[in-house]
Amino acid sequence: MFRTSAILSLVFLSVPAIAGNLDTYNHTNEDSSVVISSNNRCSGPLKYTPKQVNGVAGHTSTTAFEARILCSNKNPCDAVMYPSNNCTGGAVASARIDLNTMNVTVLQMLDNRYKIVTGNNVVHVLYK
Repeated sequence: MFRTSAILSLVFLSVPAIAGNLDTYNHTNEDSSVVISSNNRCSGPLKYTPKQVNGVAGHTSTTAFEARILCSNKNPCDAVMYPSNNCTGGAVASARIDLNTMNVTVLQMLDNRYKIVTGNNVVHVLYK
C-alpha cells in the first residue's frame, strides 16, 4: 500500500499544475488578436479581445487549455499582437506566454502609440 501511494505521489508531482486563466483587458478603440509565432495561427476571429465600449474595457478570458491548443502545446509561446479581430493591421507588440503559469512578458513594443501592462495572468492593452 505504501509503495503504491508513493508511486502515485511521484506521478502527480511530475504533472504541472493547471494554470489559471489569462485575462486580457483592451482599453483601446480597436479589437486585438494575436498570431502565434511558431505556427502562424491567428487567434481571431474566434478568440480576440474586443475594443472598449463607452469607456469600459473589452475583456476576454483564455483558459490554459485554449492557450495550449492555440500554441500547439509549445512552451513558452511567442505571439505578435494586432489591432484587429483577425490579425491584420500593423503589429502592436511581441510577447511571450508561459503556458505553465499563463504569465505574459512583453518582448518588444512595435507601435509606440500603445503600451501593454502585464502581471499575475492579466494583460492590459492601452494607449500611451
